[in-house]
Amino acid sequence: MPREKITFDKNTTVELALAYATGKRGENDNGEYFLYTTADDRIFFATPALNAKIQERTPGPFERLTITLLNNRATGNKNMWDVRRLDPIAPAAGGQDSRSSAASALITGVTAPTNGSTNGHHAPPPPPPAAPLMNGQAQHRLQFFTQAVDLCIAARHYAHLSGLEVEVKFEDIRAVANTLSISADKGGR
Repeated sequence: MPREKITFDKNTTVELALAYATGKRGENDNGEYFLYTTADDRIFFATPALNAKIQERTPGPFERLTITLLNNRATGNKNMWDVRRLDPIAPAAGGQDSRSSAASALITGVTAPTNGSTNGHHAPPPPPPAAPLMNGQAQHRLQFFTQAVDLCIAARHYAHLSGLEVEVKFEDIRAVANTLSISADKGGR
């Protein structure tokens, strides 16, 4: 069954989460293009200009972006791409960037026109409230969850490179996090 193809209508914002940080480069009679896969297994083709805008945002897997093809009086009626990150990069322990945002991958594919009308589409949900500061056991469990997300992303990417398409669900991530926690409680055996 063919995958759903995302198209970009002028002045309409598309919200999506990428399955991989980069697109697969290709070439045809029309020139160079980049094939991207989203976290919900849709695809879209990016021109070199759109690809450059996406890569300027240095997205990680499962990070939500909005992409808008602007064409109005402000742009001189020329097509211009606007790409924005919805999931900020949060510093993790040790000062490294934490790009795991699997929960955000569940909220993908919502389109909302930028001209204020709903046009039959639902507006994207408001961003979740800032997470409260955690300490103790909650922080300890969050580390296992974050590691589980990273492991599942790596496994899905490896499967993709091997020609397999693997779907990762929240339940899978939770099971891996629980396994990591149990293993740590038993001294890492």
